[in-house]
Amino acid sequence: MSAQPTRSLALATLAAAVLVSCGVAPAPAPVPAAPARTSSGTPSPGELEALATRGDVDASLQLAAMHLDGSGVARDHAAAAHWFRVAAEHRASAAQFALGALHEAGHGVPESQSEAFRWYLLAAEQGHAGAQGRVGLMYAQGRGVRRDDAEAAAWLRRAADRGDAVAQHNLGLLCLNGQGLPQDAGAAARWFRLAAEQDLAPAQLHLAHLCARGSGVQQDDAEAARWLRRAAELGLPAAQHDLALLYLRGTGVIADAAEAARWLHRAAEQGLPAAQVRLGVMYETGRGVTQDDVQASMWYGIAATNGDAAARSRLATLLARMPADQIERAEDLQRAYLQAAPR
Repeated sequence: MSAQPTRSLALATLAAAVLVSCGVAPAPAPVPAAPARTSSGTPSPGELEALATRGDVDASLQLAAMHLDGSGVARDHAAAAHWFRVAAEHRASAAQFALGALHEAGHGVPESQSEAFRWYLLAAEQGHAGAQGRVGLMYAQGRGVRRDDAEAAAWLRRAADRGDAVAQHNLGLLCLNGQGLPQDAGAAARWFRLAAEQDLAPAQLHLAHLCARGSGVQQDDAEAARWLRRAAELGLPAAQHDLALLYLRGTGVIADAAEAARWLHRAAEQGLPAAQVRLGVMYETGRGVTQDDVQASMWYGIAATNGDAAARSRLATLLARMPADQIERAEDLQRAYLQAAPR
């Protein structure tokens, strides 16, 4: 499968999902160790632990989620895993799903894709849509289990039919690539649209590409631009880059080089080499921005550091005509950017 989502699940999102799945309100702000209940009447961590020890599954889940995101207690992934396991042993599918995610990422437990798959499968067999989607993804990738495209499609379809946006997107990719299913761009577009309407940015990006090509849907540049904008506003660098190209070409939107530069900046600052190179070109030529060889050199240099061959070539040509003081300024800016960039 191409354009895979991030393998591990965001822990804060996982904690919130676990609480919602068992009908428990998210944990409050930090609470004192005593009395047994907070001033709002919410059970304290100590009381939750007592309830969990006596077999209260909801208490175990809430306590695990609190340890996972450090809400009301110290953040402790190992403690979270312990309480998830307690609930999982009572066949709580939300806990089984959570343990799968922790093993997948190696948080609080040893990283093990096979153990992640085992817990996801237990939850999936009980009808947990998120777990069904993860089982399908792992079958598709051959991660933690032998690759099986037919099983991948079957599990993703179960989750997708229950409205899981990530599964809908991944099932669309299977349809698009003919992986475990007949290749069908129309079916891919339908699944992408269902996920896109739930604001899943990668699905919006793929749907935009189909609209631009007229593959599986009627060709429509304006519709492609609309979906790219939604994905770009959600922060997806590839969508920001592609939307910038539409503004440069005037395809589906009114041509606007300054708007293109704005979107390229956002994608470049998130580390997308293609956007960094194109932004460098705009600074070098003065299109949509004030012409600035120092900025151009900086962005070429950053993209080159990220392995872009075109950036290395353009940088060499530009440096050959830049004075030494400008080169030094560009290198200083590049160094500062790389030091501040998240790793």
